[in-house]
Amino acid sequence: MDSLIPTWSRTWTAILTGYAKHGRIEDARRVFDAMPERNVVSWNAMVSGYVQNGDLANARWLFDAMPERNIGSWNSIITGYCHCCRMSEARELFDQMLERNSVSWLAMISGFVQAEGYGDAWDLFVRMCRSVVRPGQSIFVVTLSAITGLNRFGLIGVLRTMAIKSGYEEDVVVGTAILNAYTRNGSLGSAIEFFETMPEWNEYSFTTMIAAFSQCGRLDDAILWYKRVPVQSVSTKTAMVTAYAQNGRIDEAQRVFDKIAKPNVITWNSMVAGYSQNGMLKEAEDVFLRMPMRNSTSWAAMIAGLVQNGQNGQALELFAELHRSGMNPSHSALTSSLFACCKIGDVEKGRQIHSLTIKTGCQFNSYVGNGLISMYTKGKHMQDVSRVFDAMRARYDSR
Repeated sequence: MDSLIPTWSRTWTAILTGYAKHGRIEDARRVFDAMPERNVVSWNAMVSGYVQNGDLANARWLFDAMPERNIGSWNSIITGYCHCCRMSEARELFDQMLERNSVSWLAMISGFVQAEGYGDAWDLFVRMCRSVVRPGQSIFVVTLSAITGLNRFGLIGVLRTMAIKSGYEEDVVVGTAILNAYTRNGSLGSAIEFFETMPEWNEYSFTTMIAAFSQCGRLDDAILWYKRVPVQSVSTKTAMVTAYAQNGRIDEAQRVFDKIAKPNVITWNSMVAGYSQNGMLKEAEDVFLRMPMRNSTSWAAMIAGLVQNGQNGQALELFAELHRSGMNPSHSALTSSLFACCKIGDVEKGRQIHSLTIKTGCQFNSYVGNGLISMYTKGKHMQDVSRVFDAMRARYDSR
């Protein structure tokens, strides 16, 4: 009979997990409470369910009540705090862990990058390299994002050395991330030199270089690198669409777009942004409405385009439609909408968006925070300005 318990328990846990995955967290809890026997796996599943559904209070209460924990228990609750940029709580739990694995370190480093605590992310990476856990591909990639945020060119070389020592000198994903770090730190010469030494390239290596030249206004060089691509993919063609659009050559962007048999959502977004950036709102809206599928970036591109072209009321109407769709708005959509409120002096609408930033865990983002400060300052609500500033600063406390 005892030998049957693990299978039976796994079945209950699978049902619990299924409910949580589909947002039916109360049903998941009823299954958990009804289980005649629970083990660390079922407890972890319930904690993870609360985390996935954004209920950190119940997740933490259950975590604290667990009769037994494993490393997955700790990783689950820490990841939840990191996703909400609550890095003080995440760091407190992380420091209490007696044992950590690569998932633990990745959660914390990624969390600090998301919260724009780039120095903390780098410090954790260095600390990890001194531990028994070896950095993997994902950790190298996210740490390069931290270096980009710090804008410390010299650290790219340090990380390259660490990657070589860890056996990742020929990994194309890590190599492309290094390439991206060079371009984002404004080191185009170093990026070109590094690109030529890479033992292997992928489509993202080429798109990184095309984008870098385009952003520097060197469209002719972007075109030359585009022609070097051995096999043109949707990604490289999309990079060229963006390059043409950024440099005001929207007709050529449209011609490249038309040659893509099956454009993905990123490609469609490039055309929406391209038309918007060139003041062609009608064309941008036509593309937006024709999209077979939209993501948060699609909405953000259209909302930003409306704000940039003075259509603030229409931008807020579109943001309301986004909210009604059930899709979480991106940082960009929130920021653009807050600036729309600022420009038309609608503080009440801005307060509603502020509440949404808190609900979605976006209030700590620097762009969103600046949007809130601008909106409240324009309305002369200085107490609200102070509260926003203090909230942004609080994420760094207790480290």
